[in-house]
Amino acid sequence: MGKIHAISLIFLICTVPCMLGQGCDFNTVLTDGEDEISSVFILSADKLIPPAVFKNKIYKPSFIFATDSANPQAGQSTGFFLTVAASRPENIQSRLINSETKIKTNLIKVSTPTPSEWSGVNNEPRPFNQTVRDLVSAGNAVYWLNNEVLPGSGFEHRMAVIIPEILRGPFMQLEVYTYTVADGTPIGSDRIEIVDDFFYMAVIGDSIMWGNGLKEEDKFTTLVAETIETEILTKVIKQVFAISGAKIVPAEGDGICTPNCIGEVPKAVTSITVQADLIKQPHLIDLILMDGCINDIGVSTILDPDITEEELIELTDTFCNKEMSGLLRKIRSIAPQAYTAVTAYFPIVSLESEILGLEQWKLTQETNADEGTTKLIETLTAYSIVFHENSIAGLSAAIEAVNQAETGPEMVTLVDPGFGPANAVCTPNSWLWGLTKNGDQTNNLGTNLELIPEDPLLDFRIDACLQSNVVPDLISCLYASVGHPNLIGAGVYAQAIIDRLRIIGILPEAAALQTP
Repeated sequence: MGKIHAISLIFLICTVPCMLGQGCDFNTVLTDGEDEISSVFILSADKLIPPAVFKNKIYKPSFIFATDSANPQAGQSTGFFLTVAASRPENIQSRLINSETKIKTNLIKVSTPTPSEWSGVNNEPRPFNQTVRDLVSAGNAVYWLNNEVLPGSGFEHRMAVIIPEILRGPFMQLEVYTYTVADGTPIGSDRIEIVDDFFYMAVIGDSIMWGNGLKEEDKFTTLVAETIETEILTKVIKQVFAISGAKIVPAEGDGICTPNCIGEVPKAVTSITVQADLIKQPHLIDLILMDGCINDIGVSTILDPDITEEELIELTDTFCNKEMSGLLRKIRSIAPQAYTAVTAYFPIVSLESEILGLEQWKLTQETNADEGTTKLIETLTAYSIVFHENSIAGLSAAIEAVNQAETGPEMVTLVDPGFGPANAVCTPNSWLWGLTKNGDQTNNLGTNLELIPEDPLLDFRIDACLQSNVVPDLISCLYASVGHPNLIGAGVYAQAIIDRLRIIGILPEAAALQTP
């Protein structure tokens, strides 16, 4: 093993407990390993504001000042302090990384200002001396370390940082390190993110809102968050409580999905009503993305040939209208300042659905598949249309009732992604995850089904579904992605939400984004 790889490996082994939040002894971490290792950790920040939730080394500035009060042309600067732990503070270096352009800018290390140098004419407080002021006025970011070691530790030091406005972007990272490889890449480094402001978003609902079958970067909630960050230049702090199988109405088995519980294969199902109560700092939330009511009815019920159309209409009105009205009133009382976007559902089956995939998927839903091929598709298509049309009507009625009960702007809005018959499950142009042939994988699953889910998270579900205490049965768990928006469908959902956010004013109108 090469020396560089050995250093990286030792650093990783030593710091994993720290990164996992299991606690760590910095004295041990900073002194273990080869002589070349000189790790640095950022322990805390002063004059920076963390988000109200999920304080994972993201900050916005709280100390912005005139770089030189005697020279207004010098502009403004951001100043703050970091408490860092390092065994070799003399080796500490720092650089800024623009998260958008990826441009890296090294900070200049300066001598620690003496107490006399912290005062200007007439004893006016100054955050730095003339040497530092000249560097910052010229567009350089600087840092220094206090000479003394902080009490209680032989490794903790206070680091001052000043960044001129010209180097500040809406999304920056400040990296500290003590060692680099030949190409300049830091090893044993730590970093914080510095942003202009925070935008708080909460996500509650069922498996569609969770994004079954999708990688995190492909989920429509992620795409919406990225668009908000790009267009209004604020950091989205996203709380996600949506979970597969969630209903509006709490049930006897309702539980809290703890951090080791994954929304795609939950060990506990948290009702959407309880999810609303779990939102942290609800008075700060800017946007709530949510859905709900399909699981209260049940997909197997919607696709059940034995149910009457009247029964399905009644169930849909009960949950998509009446129960949703109660949930929305609750959300409005919890976060009255937040805009709430309720996403609609889509036609699950259409006459364009392919029978082989449809029959096999239907078997995983524990519904009756004994009808003839033509009759089966016709029946499931008819019931899909009934649910789709009546769920939109019910959600619209619930939203209208809540908005009318309040004065001021309408704070709840419906988002219909606009899926058509060609986009239903098991169609050639489906916007939903379907099934595919894979003989080896089918044998591994040990089922008598010829087709398996086509989404990229199947391997993850195979492992997760075989664990104990998973709520769904094994087959339903393995096939949990089928019938949910795929990559195209997630993009359509995201665009529909983004278009609605432009209408309500959270995002700028599209025309405003075009440069002349």
